[in-house]
Amino acid sequence: MKPIQDFLANYSKENTVRAYRNAIKSYLEFIYGISIWCKQTREGRNGLEIYEEFAKEYLEEKRDYDKDLIRFASWLSEQEIPPKTAQVWVSGVKEWLVWHGIDLSQRVLKEVQRKMPKGGARTVSDILDKEKLRKILQNCDIRGRSVILTLASTGLRISELLSLEMDDLRLDTDPAEIIVRGEKSKTGEHRIVFLTAEAKQALLDWLQVRDKFLQESIEKTENFRKVGKTFINPQDQRVFSFTRVCVGKI
Repeated sequence: MKPIQDFLANYSKENTVRAYRNAIKSYLEFIYGISIWCKQTREGRNGLEIYEEFAKEYLEEKRDYDKDLIRFASWLSEQEIPPKTAQVWVSGVKEWLVWHGIDLSQRVLKEVQRKMPKGGARTVSDILDKEKLRKILQNCDIRGRSVILTLASTGLRISELLSLEMDDLRLDTDPAEIIVRGEKSKTGEHRIVFLTAEAKQALLDWLQVRDKFLQESIEKTENFRKVGKTFINPQDQRVFSFTRVCVGKI
């Protein structure tokens, strides 16, 4: 049984499949948080397979699915997810739950809508302009500057940013390049993105302290690792060796 792929097989349009797949993955990340990343890192596996395992666990747990969906809608608002994206994600999760025989009452669906992000489509200028970006960067540490400037310079998705490995960087070229490998891309296509000079310098500054940051993270989580609550790999080859939750906090 593959709870995600079996459901997605009902849809023929690639855009719908991609949107609903991302919706379910985001939902499971919201429910299980760092546990998904820990398992990926510990076992060296990526892609949909890990999510299938958590999806199966989720459906077998007999949780309060109504409450989970309401909490998910609230979280989308807290994360300031664009309203249209949030609507698609909630719709995808709702259809997925219903397809697996989970009933959602009209009362719950109304509450979900009430918790959703409000407004219409948001343009880039509504979310982030140069002045806002300048103010944000003034209050960032080295880690924050490197994350934000890399995202702003390249247009990478957060999932793509967090999957980058050291071998994917070409910082000695002009302009500097980053390889986005197809197996780690949302579209499945291999591509190259470019860094501005400012973003390149921020990334170089981060690489100077990356190993120290990783070692400090290992030391801070020693007690959690003893009881299996978290796992940080000292050999992690990712450029940004932390989780999506950390990026959200940044």
